[in-house]
Amino acid sequence: MLLAFGLTVGLLVLEGVARVFITDFYVCDERVGWRLRANQSGFRIARSREFARRIRINPHGLRGEDRGIEKPAGTRRILVLGDSMAAALQVREEETFAVVAERLLNGGRAAGEPAYEIVNGGVDGYGTAQELLLFREELWRYQPDLVIVEVIYNDLIDNTYAMGARNHWLEFRCGRPYFLVSGDETIPRDEPDVARRDFGFIRFLHENVRLMSVFMPNVPTAPRGPTFTLAEIWSENPSRTLEEAWDLTTRLILELDREVRGRGARLVVLVAPSPYEIHEDWARADLAIEDQDSDRVAARLRSFLGERSVPFIDLFPAFRAEVAGGTELFFRKDGHWNERGHALAGEVIVSGLRREGLLGQERQAFAHEGRD
Repeated sequence: MLLAFGLTVGLLVLEGVARVFITDFYVCDERVGWRLRANQSGFRIARSREFARRIRINPHGLRGEDRGIEKPAGTRRILVLGDSMAAALQVREEETFAVVAERLLNGGRAAGEPAYEIVNGGVDGYGTAQELLLFREELWRYQPDLVIVEVIYNDLIDNTYAMGARNHWLEFRCGRPYFLVSGDETIPRDEPDVARRDFGFIRFLHENVRLMSVFMPNVPTAPRGPTFTLAEIWSENPSRTLEEAWDLTTRLILELDREVRGRGARLVVLVAPSPYEIHEDWARADLAIEDQDSDRVAARLRSFLGERSVPFIDLFPAFRAEVAGGTELFFRKDGHWNERGHALAGEVIVSGLRREGLLGQERQAFAHEGRD
């Protein structure tokens, strides 16, 4: 009895300490799975102890300065969509590629050129489907002139229903909306979420007990059908499931492109590298992947986007050159871009937008002005 009481008191004390030092930056959302928690601030501490950052989420549930929904006159606005590479909770706000790019754009403006604002809509764990839905449901209201969507290899996992919560613990906690291919369309998948149905009590603990994020950050669900391995993503012989993931992901990109154009803006795809595509020795050490074609994902995206005339900015060449020169761009254990990685991404984005002539295009009238 005394032992049980002591353990209970000890756990309560640890939970109290966890609530002081560990901030929950996420809230479940029925429309998009989860969101960054509006008006939240606190510390993001890496389990790897590689960084500890003070993070602020603005009143609209976005990373960065609080922008009004109405765009100021004479301002060109760029919206960023993406996952944790875009949300960038590993670095200070002023070091994120969104802020770096905005600073460079405004610092290098020619006479008569408008001011630029960049709204960061990145959310940890998102796939292309959630980015599409977040834009469709809400972020179009910011009236962007350009929308930059970051695409990275694990979008193939995040977009695939069969993979479940195998890539991110927030899918386990909140559930995730999925799409399926039906003829020439992508339509929402109308099926019960396995994680939400079968793991209710553990999900409750994940959402309400802060210690869970320390001792049990992820409880992957069983596969919901045929899956694929990480090694397959960069192999010469992809499985049928991986090919279906590619098909769905590229269709979602095209659907986002149509949605963005319908709102009078232009989509630009940011082809983003992971550490395993820049450091092949890390892929061998961490994922036991041998003889991978580390350019396979990027090359396939370049080919697809070129064929469909969707503008893109490829970060791979600049990242590879910088790493070859001895500069590290990733946190070794955490795997996300570090401060220099974000600075380089911001620089390449600005030069790419200028080179492609995308900054001078006037915004078109809304095609869906009356849509809620």
